[in-house]
Formats: sequence, structure tokens, C-alpha cells
Amino acid sequence: MANSLSDIYTLFSKINCKKINGSFILLKPILLLKAIADASAGQGRLKSFYEWNNLISEINSKFSLGLTNIHYPFWRLRNDYIWEVESADNLKKLENKSGDVSIQHFNKQNPSAGLTQDVFQKLQSDSNFSKSIYNLIAQSFNVPIKVCQNISSELSMDNMDMTDNLKQEQDLIKNYSETEYTTVKGKVLKGYILPIKTKELALKVDPYTFPKTDGFFIRTKYIKNFDITIADLLESAETIDFKKFSNLKNCTLDIIEHKTAKGKVLVGSVIEGFTKEELSKIDPYTFYKSKGFFVRQKALEKIASELNITLTEPKHGALESNKNHKSASVKIEELIRKSDKGGIALSSIVDSLNNDMHEQTIYKSIKKNQNIYRLDKGVYGIIGSQLTQEELIDIIEIIECYLVTGPKTEQFILEKISQIKSPITECLLKDILQKFPNSMVLRGGFFKLSNVRLEKVERLFNEFKNSMHTPHLTKVQRLIFNEIVKESNDVDLSELFSDLNF
Repeated sequence: MANSLSDIYTLFSKINCKKINGSFILLKPILLLKAIADASAGQGRLKSFYEWNNLISEINSKFSLGLTNIHYPFWRLRNDYIWEVESADNLKKLENKSGDVSIQHFNKQNPSAGLTQDVFQKLQSDSNFSKSIYNLIAQSFNVPIKVCQNISSELSMDNMDMTDNLKQEQDLIKNYSETEYTTVKGKVLKGYILPIKTKELALKVDPYTFPKTDGFFIRTKYIKNFDITIADLLESAETIDFKKFSNLKNCTLDIIEHKTAKGKVLVGSVIEGFTKEELSKIDPYTFYKSKGFFVRQKALEKIASELNITLTEPKHGALESNKNHKSASVKIEELIRKSDKGGIALSSIVDSLNNDMHEQTIYKSIKKNQNIYRLDKGVYGIIGSQLTQEELIDIIEIIECYLVTGPKTEQFILEKISQIKSPITECLLKDILQKFPNSMVLRGGFFKLSNVRLEKVERLFNEFKNSMHTPHLTKVQRLIFNEIVKESNDVDLSELFSDLNF
């Protein structure tokens, strides 16, 4: 479930759309544009397959778009977490190997479909947000202006608006230099550091924005986001109100070293008597420490001359991270465990812990914690409440066993897990994969055993074959190996398990 406008914006910004000869197939975007327009206009949330098919046919005929096979996006939009199809559980049983349901089944059952309830309600209650999402879809997939205006003249920007906005953006962005940021995993992001006032505003341009010393990092590909212009953002960016920091005038601040839990040394000063929100105007990375907030020296230098502040020479080791202080990972676990819903949204975790630690610390801690898993996009749970260690081991064994005879699709693995254990989500499956990189890899939609693990498995089989001793396998592994033998084209493997009375 999407809990906030930024969550919903992120979901829409990550929607996939197939291309033919370099152009997007507009079936999915047009379905979404019509659904968004209906929500904004206060119309019904769900339409039958016949109704959606007729609407697409009318638009296709009017603008000669060459659209066919509406049943593909009608069903697959569910995977984007903003769309639902009634009786989906029954229809899922009719899926083919590609994960599609034939048009004959849709014609026979005529199920209704539309935006999920929470997404629909957010769009219905906020016309500006509806317009933002509408034009995000239109521009992301190059939907012709005339089509957008035909579906909703209220939500669609006209050509003149878009041309003016584009020119304004291009003129403004010339004042800033494109820069690069390297993530923890080594990925290089290109973008601009813009002096935007709040993260809430920055999220309207880039759903993955993060704070930097002089503003927020906005990736280059999101600069041309027309629902809120760079001009609007920069106009709303406040300069520092020095009157609010008059208590610091003519004072001397002790510059000290702070060593983080990871051993990184920060240089700055602990300032008391101000809220985090106030001090974040000076340093967006400020954090609570020792009855005040730690502000880095580089940020303090921005106000030192104006307020006649004296900064002392750094005192080495004057402030260490409190080893008795609960780690970010432990705090996040406690927060999730307290939730009566069995899980908690990432946005709620950030809001609850924002005074204690920086957002990037929260994100990294979640990724590294072996006990924290995604239950769904943006919602996290704990092994033990959602998945026991025993169940986790079983799932890993299930996946590894089926990969013995070769790569398998995500859908295949999910189905096999649901047949033997309780079903798990695609998100949870991918998180498990990330937690156990030495076991298996996912490439091009196919799971396969990692080279390291494959060597161990092959060596294990050879030992079994040579010694002819019954292998030490769990009940789950035995169950799966029996099935693999029946399906395997590997004669040696089949003979091996036949000899072992499997």
C-alpha cells in the first residue's frame, strides 16, 4: 500500500512500458491517463474489461495509434502496484508461461479493473497531485499532446505551456554545473545540486533525491519534470535568516572531532538551544548529540563572518560516537517490531528516527540488516514475525534445489515456493537474493546458482556418486530432488538419484 504522495509518485515514476522500434507502446499509459482523469473528475474507480477495451478502441480509432491487445497491460499493470483486477486470484491460475492471461478468458469473465483504492483516493482528493501524475505519465512515455488533451483537457498541459516551461528550465539550469555522485555500491549518478528548501519539494522533481551541503541532489533525467518547475523550487528556497541565530552572535564555538560508528571522523560543533529544523537551514546533515545538534565546520563557516562567530582549532577525539547508544539497525528493528501491522513503511521509519540519525544511515542499515525484509514496496518487516529463520533456510534450499538443473524464472521460483511453503512476495524474494549473494544471482529475469555455489553443489554430487552414500538432505530437499529427477534431462543426475533410491 502506498502511504504518502511521495510513495505514489515513486510508484508511477517506476512504471515500465514496452517499446517497439524505439517507441513506447501506448496501451498502458493511456489506460493510466484515463484512470487518473476519472479519479480527478470524481468518476468511478473500476471499469469492466469491455468498457476499457471500448475506450481504448475509440482513442485508437480517433488518433490512428495502431494499438492492439489491451489484455496484456490490463493484466500486467498489477505488477506496478497501482492497479488491481477483480478476481485476480482466480485469473492468475489461468496465466500462461509468460505470465499473461488470454483475451478469451477476459472476454468470458469480463472482470473489472482500475487504480488501487489508496492511489485512487489520493488522486481524487488532490487535483494538483492528479495533474502532476497525469503529466508525469504523459511525458515519460511521449503520449501525443492531442491524445492527452482528448482524455482530459483539465489535467493536460498544452504545447505552449510545455514549450515555455522547457525554455525556462533550460535557461535556469545553465546557472548550475552538472556533477557526479558515486553511491556506496559504486554506481555513478549524474545530476545537479540545487538550493531547494525542503526534501518534500525536491521529491516532486526526483523521487530519489537526497540532501547535499548546498541543497538537494536532483538527477539529470528528472530536471525536465514539468509538474513543478525549477523556478518554483528555487524561488521557495530560503536564504539563512540570521536573526534566528542571534544567540550565536560574537560567540566562540569549540570545533571538535566526532568519530562515527563506522570510523569516519567529522569536524564540527555541538550547538544547543535550537531545533533540528532550525539548524538544518545551516547544515542539512545535522544530527542530535549531547543535548544539542552536531553541525559540521564547513556549514558553520557559512554563518561565521555574518554573526562574528569564532571557531576554535579542532580538538582531537573530543567527542566519540556513544558505543552504548543503540545502533541504527537495532532502533529500526525495535520500531518494526512495535508495529501492530507486522510491518512499517520506510517513510514512517524515517519520520520516527529523523532526529537521531540521517536518512542515508537509515537506508544503509535496512539494507545490511539480515533480519529486515521487504514485505512489499516501501514496507518492511522482521524475520521472526513474518519469516522465521527456519522458513528462510527452507526457501533458500528450495531455490537452490530447483537451480541444480539450470536457470529458472522468478515466476517459476515463486510458484514452487508457494507449493511447498507459504507464498512470498516478489519483493521479499529479491531481498532474500540480496542477502545471500554467494548463493545465487538474478540476471535477465532468471535465477541461477552463483559460480561459487555451483562448484560446491557439483562437488557434492560427485562425492555422492563416488561413495554411493545417502546424501545428508533435509526433508524439503528430498521432496524437490524427487521432482527434479522426473523432469531432468541430465541422465547422469537421474541415474545418480535412482541409484540412491530417491
